[in-house]
Amino acid sequence: MNEVSKRKKLYVAFSIFVTILFSLTIVYWLKASLKADNANLNVEFSGLVDRVDYDIKQSPTVTVNNEGYYIAGYNTNHQIKIGDSIIKKRGSDVYKLVKSGSKEVVEFRK
Repeated sequence: MNEVSKRKKLYVAFSIFVTILFSLTIVYWLKASLKADNANLNVEFSGLVDRVDYDIKQSPTVTVNNEGYYIAGYNTNHQIKIGDSIIKKRGSDVYKLVKSGSKEVVEFRK
């Protein structure tokens, strides 16, 4: 075999390896995303917000009845404050926030 033929075979083998690795990474990412979405759908809670913490991506973790709930993927715009009421029903991806004082209802949807 000449040098050019060896290089072509090596290039083809490397291309196949990279394609398979890329495909497996995409499948893993999609499964993880679907699992996170299903876990979010199975959560149900309601009550007064005792505490709000924001991570580096500005996604809040709210504490309701001494239980922390991470609200990722929603644009809450820092509207959640201590004393507000928050409602999340099982099977729904909507969070309802009832502002304390004004009783204004804000819905967060993906």
